[in-house]
Amino acid sequence: MSKKEGSRLVLHSLDKVLNSPSGTRALLTSDVSDMENSPNINPEKNAESKRKTLKKKLQAVGDQVKENGANIKKSLMTTISEKSLGRGQEGTQSVEDKSSGGELLKTGIKFTSQDAFLRFINMPAKARRSKKRKHDSEVENEEELSQGSDNPSFEASMSLEQTPPPIPPPRKKKKKLESPEKVEKISPTNSKGIDSSTVDATHRRFNKDKLKCILDQADSKHKILELSKSTSESPAKKSFLDKAKDKLSASRFRYLNEQLYTQTSSQSAKMFKEDKSLFEAYHEGFHQQANAWPSDPLDKIIAACLHLAEDQVVADLGCGEARLSRSIPNKVHSFDLVAMSPGVVECDMSKLPLKSGSVNVVVFCLSLMGTNIKDFLSEGARILEMGGLLKIAELESRFEGNQDQFIKNVQKYGFELTWKDLSSPYFYFFDFKKVKHKANKKKLPSIELKPCLYKKR
Repeated sequence: MSKKEGSRLVLHSLDKVLNSPSGTRALLTSDVSDMENSPNINPEKNAESKRKTLKKKLQAVGDQVKENGANIKKSLMTTISEKSLGRGQEGTQSVEDKSSGGELLKTGIKFTSQDAFLRFINMPAKARRSKKRKHDSEVENEEELSQGSDNPSFEASMSLEQTPPPIPPPRKKKKKLESPEKVEKISPTNSKGIDSSTVDATHRRFNKDKLKCILDQADSKHKILELSKSTSESPAKKSFLDKAKDKLSASRFRYLNEQLYTQTSSQSAKMFKEDKSLFEAYHEGFHQQANAWPSDPLDKIIAACLHLAEDQVVADLGCGEARLSRSIPNKVHSFDLVAMSPGVVECDMSKLPLKSGSVNVVVFCLSLMGTNIKDFLSEGARILEMGGLLKIAELESRFEGNQDQFIKNVQKYGFELTWKDLSSPYFYFFDFKKVKHKANKKKLPSIELKPCLYKKR
């Protein structure tokens, strides 16, 4: 056999065992080159010679393949058995002596886990949580147990891979605990075992009797409310004569109010002295207007006077019904143009029947009416003791934004501002303290405020 034919046979054998494309390509090229280099012969003879040569080659290749395959298997088995039993041990058995298949897994390396097998074949192992490091003796015991004729760890890992993971049971919804008051009694069940108060043992059946009971209760409450409204309602609508009387009284109040703001206090006193019913008509209309106010300024003054010492004397100028004297324990001198209540003294507030410096507190609550406000303040300063308190409450609309000028003018009467409250949108409150005596009344400035005139409605 030539050197060239030997090399081709080796390539054929390797191609059969390793299935390498390079060996197949070399054989094909060598056959073609032989055909090209052969001399011109009869084509029939050439075909027969080709068949013979091919048969010879095939037989030679088959024999060589069997021999080479046996040698390769034998070498593989020796290397594997050496690794499993150690380098110094001998006695490897050939694969041909084994009759049963799959003996390679039993006689090979035994792995403790699937991750160990993956690391052996240079594959990345699955990520797991780090465990506590074991003692060296425990590790040696595990290695000794892993080496043997059987491979239980590998078989166990294979069986785990084949079995599907367990399916967790479905979660049950937690029912909210109801209070014992809301828990109803269990209704009787029918023959099929389904609650008679429910449609499908879950959804409650519509309860007509319960709805009827609720509606009856609502009707009874509605009837009670209507009855209470009918009893509390005012009498029948006013007649035409009553409406005419109301309009007449309102017009009289507007007229009297305008007169009080646009004339002197002496003229107003003379008017009411001639006809005291006018004063009653005025106060009746005043109460109707006061009922529409958000608050009564006299309540704030009463609250402040309740903190006074019991021995202090108060003078209420323009007292009306003298409610201040009935609300505080102090002695109160009540003055007005007409005495509507017991204890009220009829007088002109520009000429008070009191001694100089005889009172501790002077109150003007919505009573700075008339064109001679200068006389009211000077008379209040006269009867007030030194260090006494002057309290003024007036409508906000009367100042027209000039409250600072009003404070300056009052201070010229011998007073000093100690407190003010301008936060209310309806009323302004001022507290002044007497610090000087003003004997010359002519040098005092005149004080004017806008008249509070009510529009016709």
